[in-house]
Amino acid sequence: MYLLGKYIDALNGDDLIRLIDNRVQENRRIEYKRELQLQGEKEWKEFICDIAAMHNAEGGCILYGIEEEKSKNNTGVPRTISGIQIDNLDKLVQQIESRLKSNTNPPIHSIKPKVVEIDDKKVLIIGVSGVLGLPTMVTLDNRFYGRRNSGRYLLDVYELNQMFLNHSIIREQVETFRRNRIGEIRRREIFPMLTIDASYVIHIVPYSFLREQSLDFANLSLVTKLLRSMAPISSDSGYSHHFNIDGIATSLTKVGKEKHTISYNQFFRNGIYEIYTTTVFDDPNPQKGNIRNIHGDFLVVSTVDAVRQGFVTLQTSQVEPPLLVCQSLHNVKGSNIQSPDQFSAKMGFPRPDIFLPPVLFTSYEMPILQALKANFDTLWQANGHQQSPPLEKFFKQI
Repeated sequence: MYLLGKYIDALNGDDLIRLIDNRVQENRRIEYKRELQLQGEKEWKEFICDIAAMHNAEGGCILYGIEEEKSKNNTGVPRTISGIQIDNLDKLVQQIESRLKSNTNPPIHSIKPKVVEIDDKKVLIIGVSGVLGLPTMVTLDNRFYGRRNSGRYLLDVYELNQMFLNHSIIREQVETFRRNRIGEIRRREIFPMLTIDASYVIHIVPYSFLREQSLDFANLSLVTKLLRSMAPISSDSGYSHHFNIDGIATSLTKVGKEKHTISYNQFFRNGIYEIYTTTVFDDPNPQKGNIRNIHGDFLVVSTVDAVRQGFVTLQTSQVEPPLLVCQSLHNVKGSNIQSPDQFSAKMGFPRPDIFLPPVLFTSYEMPILQALKANFDTLWQANGHQQSPPLEKFFKQI
C-alpha cells in the first residue's frame, strides 16, 4: 500500500500535486477515478471488481476524486483534483468492508482508506494489498479479475493455475524455513545459553516474507514502538533486548548457577516473527526421566496473547496479511498435558516433536483463539484427551 514510495498513512496534498505535475500515468498499481458512485448494485459491483483486480495483481492505490486528461485513447494521465463528497468516512469504510467481505472469496480484508484534503477538495485513496495467497473471486459474477497497465481484465485459466501453484509453493517454503530454523534453535546457534530440554515455538510468517523487503531496525522511533509489544512469554518482571544478524530480539533469562534464556521473541528483517518459550512446561522430574509436563491452560492463554502481541508488532511495522501461524513443541516424548478441569493422561506424547498444521490468517482482526482451536484440539488428542478445554473457559481471561 505504497504510493510514490510512501506508505498510504503518510500521503498528503503535496503528493497528489506531484502526481499531476509529473503526469504519473495509471499503471498496475495506480488507478484514478473522478467520482465514487455507490448508489446502486451496479456501481457496487464495479467498485468491488476494481478492488479485486488490484488485489489479484500486485496491490496498489485507487484514487477517487482525480480527473484524467480527456482523450479518445484514455491516457490515464491525471489532469486535476476534482474531489468527491464524503459525509461520513467511518460509515463509508464500514460499508466497503462489509461489501468486500460478503462479495469476494477468499474475502478481501486488507484495505486501507485515506482521505487527503487539498483546496477544500477531498480525495479518497484506497490502498489495496496484493494477493500473496489464493486469488480472490468476485462472487457477484463468480469471476477472477486481474489488472494490467491498461486496466481491469478477466484472468485466464493459465494465470489462475500459476496463482494457485504459487500459493502451494509459498506454503512449502514456509515449512522449509520452519524446519531449518527449529534445527538452528536446538543446536543453540541462536542463543548459546538457551534452555532446550522442552520447548514451544510459534512462527508468524507473512506471505510477503519472500519479497525483497527489509525492515529498518535502525529507526529508533520504530524500535521503541516495537519493544512495547515484544515482551517474551512469562516476562512480567521485565526483559532485555538486543540486535542480531536476523533483526531484533527480546529475551527472558533465568539466573541460577548459570544464566539461561527461557523465553525470547525474534523479529526478522523480512517480517517473520518467532516466539520461543520453555515456561509452559513444569520443572523437570528426575524420578521420571526429567520429563516436563505441559501446563495446558497456560499454554492456550499465553499462545493467544503472544500471537496477538505479534500481530501488533507486525502492524506497527506495516507488514500486511495474509500470514501463517505455525506451532510446534519439541523434546516432549513422554510429556503429558495438565489441566485442572481434565484428567491427566498417562500415555504421554509418543513423539519427541509435534508440528501442528499452519493456520492461515487473512486479516489481523480474525479471532485468534477460535482460529487456533483445531490445533489445540489436535494437541490434546495426541495426549489422549477428547479435546482441548472449551473456548468459553478462556473468554474472560483473553
